[in-house]
Amino acid sequence: MPHLHFTVWGDLVDGFDPELLLSLGAIPEPTNPFHDFYLKMVNVFVNEQEELNRLAGHLRLSLMDKGKGQENLKTFNPLAIETRQDYGSYWGRWCVYVCRLYKLQKDGDTSYDVVMSPAQEKLAQMAWDYTYKTPGQQKCNAEGLAASLPQAFWSPECNKNFSYMCENQFNDMTVWFAAFVCLEQEGTFNQPRSAADKPVRVKYMVQAGMLRWAMWYIKEHNQLSIA
Repeated sequence: MPHLHFTVWGDLVDGFDPELLLSLGAIPEPTNPFHDFYLKMVNVFVNEQEELNRLAGHLRLSLMDKGKGQENLKTFNPLAIETRQDYGSYWGRWCVYVCRLYKLQKDGDTSYDVVMSPAQEKLAQMAWDYTYKTPGQQKCNAEGLAASLPQAFWSPECNKNFSYMCENQFNDMTVWFAAFVCLEQEGTFNQPRSAADKPVRVKYMVQAGMLRWAMWYIKEHNQLSIA
């Protein structure tokens, strides 16, 4: 399909076990320890939607600035109520997905190789410890993790080494996630119209995550008003 060529999604899955790729981005089963972590991350996402319109406009406007001028700049707005749970599910799945990739790396399993920065490894380990309530580890809460994960994985200041992306600009964990959630059970991709819907959710998830981190940073440092 042409869209697989332009998105390079085909290259991300060729030669890999579809069952592995589907499992990386799947919602954890209710009996899985990560199911509770998933639900808490979804709740953080859904609850913050209620507060979004109360945030200062300059914060929600700056988030959408792509450096192309202010003329057509739109404010980052909350989702329709009926879609919040669905979008939040992608955020919860991504958080668990990061932990699964980290576990593969930690175990020396190269089934699907990944490059993580020290900051990313630290946050993935914190999420793992939070889920399994590891004794003696650094304490954190769901809100703190939900704010810190976007910074570690999407903020340029935490990712100073992009050499692995020089050969392939699509060599990025969140790009992989956007592809994996579009996979069908047999390992093929949705048709273009269906496939486009899910990356849109992932994009919103990233934007919401960076805004969450900005709000968290401002509150922690008392630098600016957020309302």
